[in-house]
Amino acid sequence: MSVARLAKGARGRVQVRSRQALAHARAKSDRTVNCPPAEGIGLGNMLYFLLWAHAGRRAGLNWRVRSTSGIRRWCEVFPRLEGLLVEPEDVAFLDHRVQDWSQDFHKFPPVALPSFVTERLLPSQPLRARMEGGAASDLTINVRRGDYYSVPEYRARYGFDIPSYVRDAVQEVRAESAITRIRVVTDDPGWCRENLCFLEEVAPVSSWGTPGDALADLAALASSRRLVLANSSFSYWGAFLSNGWHGDNHALVWTPNFHERGIYGGLPYHVDPRWHAVEVRDEGGPHHA
Repeated sequence: MSVARLAKGARGRVQVRSRQALAHARAKSDRTVNCPPAEGIGLGNMLYFLLWAHAGRRAGLNWRVRSTSGIRRWCEVFPRLEGLLVEPEDVAFLDHRVQDWSQDFHKFPPVALPSFVTERLLPSQPLRARMEGGAASDLTINVRRGDYYSVPEYRARYGFDIPSYVRDAVQEVRAESAITRIRVVTDDPGWCRENLCFLEEVAPVSSWGTPGDALADLAALASSRRLVLANSSFSYWGAFLSNGWHGDNHALVWTPNFHERGIYGGLPYHVDPRWHAVEVRDEGGPHHA
């Protein structure tokens, strides 16, 4: 055997022993730190990481989330999230490290999500200041466009026929009770005005969206009793907040029966089973299965 191969084998054995020693040492630590990507994720995904820490803390576990600049900015809106964080420079060598997105609705005990919403999010004064009262007959519709449709890779994963979905969902809502006003929450008001203009035949549209103001969008979703959601984590959290705020409107939420191709057969594993699932169609194609 050559000297080079012997040296390579020795380095491999050292690396294995080093990993085993580190794992053994970390087994003595009681703190686990969830490490989200430092950038590239929005509020909806951030909140799932923080829900993980909240659920762990409720169970008596020392779980924290490594802070990022994005999470830090949202702590100005939701200051009660602070206690779930640890700054990157304070992550100890012996801390367990994971990256757990925790988006499965059934991952934690049933009390974890509503307690996270009512204890950590809804007390937010900046959020409450943006929430508007509305009639029970109002309907808020969330439409997610953006990179889901501008980036071909994402469109292939997340895209579907939005107009047919909205039309079908609104029809189901009207079958429950009349709609007297519609508010659209979207990142693309121009597209919605052009492609969802049929909504004006249902009820007056009070707003076609305020793009660039994520807090206003979240507050609009949270304050509405009746919602039609997008296949978006931000949209799901808007509904979680609405359910926490109103307490009795779980059956007044409509959501696509689809989130992303290639995972769980496309089914949205994030959603509350008490919400209504509406079948969607592929763009220019048959119903999505």
